[in-house]
Amino acid sequence: MIAHREFARPTLAAAWRQKRLWLLQVFGNAALLAATWGWLWIPEAHAWQVAATLVVAAVILALSLWLHGGTLALFHHLHHGGESPWAAFGATRRRLPALAVWGLIFGVLMWVVDWLHGEEYHVAAWLSSALTLWLGRPVTPRLMSQVYYTLVFFLGWVLALFLVALAVRVATQGFAGFRPQSLRRALSAFWRFRYWVTSVAAFALGAFLPWFLANWKPVTEGVKPEAVSLGLRFLAAYLLMMTAWVVLASAAARVASSLDQ
Repeated sequence: MIAHREFARPTLAAAWRQKRLWLLQVFGNAALLAATWGWLWIPEAHAWQVAATLVVAAVILALSLWLHGGTLALFHHLHHGGESPWAAFGATRRRLPALAVWGLIFGVLMWVVDWLHGEEYHVAAWLSSALTLWLGRPVTPRLMSQVYYTLVFFLGWVLALFLVALAVRVATQGFAGFRPQSLRRALSAFWRFRYWVTSVAAFALGAFLPWFLANWKPVTEGVKPEAVSLGLRFLAAYLLMMTAWVVLASAAARVASSLDQ
């Protein structure tokens, strides 16, 4: 418990002190979401429009990787005792090709998790039939569906946590972050209990509470108060998500820096 407090205090303190970084995350991600929304409306009737779609998509992806990779590199530099952590953003810009490879790996693995979610009905039906025959008593597809959904959700969470730990290496080392030694250190960071505890807290802050706020239906009278309530709740949920990501980035970078010392 004492060891965890020694980890949590500097992790949270670093996240708390970087208010400009938090603002950058808030407004930067909002701008990227708006740009993505606009990108969806680009017509594709002509070849030049298709080319523009590809160029804009590449720019949005590069800026997203720079924003989040730079955040991880900043905290890694900060936890190493660096005096000018914002210089890490400039260094991260040179590592965008390596971060693009990381982004491709992330996208493929998350697509696999999403595909597994899509197979929930078929797998649950097959498992319920197989277990019913094996156990000699009925096992409902609904139960198997809940079990399957939980396992796939846990798999996606585990992969995401490991990929964040790997992203710290890539953001600070470039393609060297994919070397066996760096992969082993990323795996060691992933297995740290402190990292898991912080990730659970970040999940509660950045996923559970926003979900609760989005689904909460306070008693309001009239369309305008309901719209204002919805807007405020979504804004609060978004700010919580950004805060949770900053805390998780600080935790991942702190674990990585402790392994480098």
